[in-house]
Amino acid sequence: MRIIFPKLKSAHQLLVLLFVGWGVLFCYHEWFVPGYVASRCHWPVVADPAANVTKVLFIADPQLIDNHTYPGRSDWLLSLSKHTVDVHLNRNYHAMMAHLQPDTVFFLGDYLDNGRECSDEYYQGEVKRFRNIFYPKRTQRRYQQGRNWFLNVPGNHDVGFGDGVHPHSVARFTEVFGNPNTVIEENGVDFVIIDAPSYSASDAAINSDARTFVDSLPPKTRPRVLLTHEPLYRDPSTSCGPLRENPKFYVDQRGVQYRNTVEPQLSQNILAKIDPDLVFSGDDHDYCDIVHPEGPREITVKSISMAMGVSHPAVQVMSFTTTNGSLDYDTHLCYVQTPYTNVISYATMACLTAGVIFWWNIKSRSSRYNYSILPTIELGSTSNSRKISNFINEEESNTAGMYIPRYTNSTSSSWSNYKRWAAYRWFVNNKRRVSKFMRKWNLYAFLRHVSVSAVAVITLYCIVFGSI
Repeated sequence: MRIIFPKLKSAHQLLVLLFVGWGVLFCYHEWFVPGYVASRCHWPVVADPAANVTKVLFIADPQLIDNHTYPGRSDWLLSLSKHTVDVHLNRNYHAMMAHLQPDTVFFLGDYLDNGRECSDEYYQGEVKRFRNIFYPKRTQRRYQQGRNWFLNVPGNHDVGFGDGVHPHSVARFTEVFGNPNTVIEENGVDFVIIDAPSYSASDAAINSDARTFVDSLPPKTRPRVLLTHEPLYRDPSTSCGPLRENPKFYVDQRGVQYRNTVEPQLSQNILAKIDPDLVFSGDDHDYCDIVHPEGPREITVKSISMAMGVSHPAVQVMSFTTTNGSLDYDTHLCYVQTPYTNVISYATMACLTAGVIFWWNIKSRSSRYNYSILPTIELGSTSNSRKISNFINEEESNTAGMYIPRYTNSTSSSWSNYKRWAAYRWFVNNKRRVSKFMRKWNLYAFLRHVSVSAVAVITLYCIVFGSI
């Protein structure tokens, strides 16, 4: 029992014990939980386990928040929000990658929150931040962009949408992330990537590349999987299935630089000309699993980000092979670490730390505030004391009736001086009372110990756990 509940002899021992508790809590939330959650995700099993199976991981809508995401937030709160989201993305993505070790990774658009409008200089900084989270050097030995790690799918936050697409944004997206209209062959399956935001434009100067690409695709000779950021149109009454958080998919909702689905006629053209066996999309942030009347199944992949309005972010995994020229696959979602559980734990631990330190300092306050050192006695009045008391009372009564002449007519100046003097006396008296109260309850030591503990915990987090 003494090992579990050690007898503490000083505040330093208490602070060390609390510091160790913080370290254990950080290890649990920042290291153990992401790995444990990832370990519960398993690859689907296809019909023929002896076949040459390819394992694909889909990531949707990381949409890194930036300086323009929350205009009303202060700089420090915005920086804290960015750090919290970035760390959550980094921890859970790499935990999934380490556990699953996919053959191929596809991102489905919306990589940056403001990629379509920001300056080139700011854009390069955000791209560097994105790569620090998802593509650090330690992962480049196994995964290489353009070979088995793909970022080609553009989102409306990357280039705009429809007639609002910025040609310059498309050009720099292509330079950094890859060709937004392309075909990638994996194990006998063509993954067809289209620039749906540009395809949806009515302006030929914007839509020409995307529509020319779709129109010029050769006839289908092997299975095709379509990858698009915007989901394709469907009947508004179509159910997304039981795994969706929000009760409804708003098919026709649109706004500035976005539309929830590609327009009906354009969706039909895409399905008719590409003829996909399977479709993966993003943009909605929530899960949706439907089958189009034209035949293909479409899965809208959940956002991996904790900042995209879903309570349970996730990724999508798919195992596939080809059997006699047909696609044999299975797919399901895998949840990542539940957002804000670590934040709630840290806030609770902070309150507990402050409470324990407060209790310790109250318990350790000076004994002179707990009992009187000298016995109190009631001294009787002596004859000399009575004489002195009577003399003082007489002098006060005589002074009260004495006329004091005025030597100045500046009553306002005197009153102002009096008010300043009264304010000063009030300040001094209250300062003494506060100081006495602080000493009595040992609050000076409490504030000192809390400050030391806070600095130590923040330093521990920043050095060991807070880096990406």
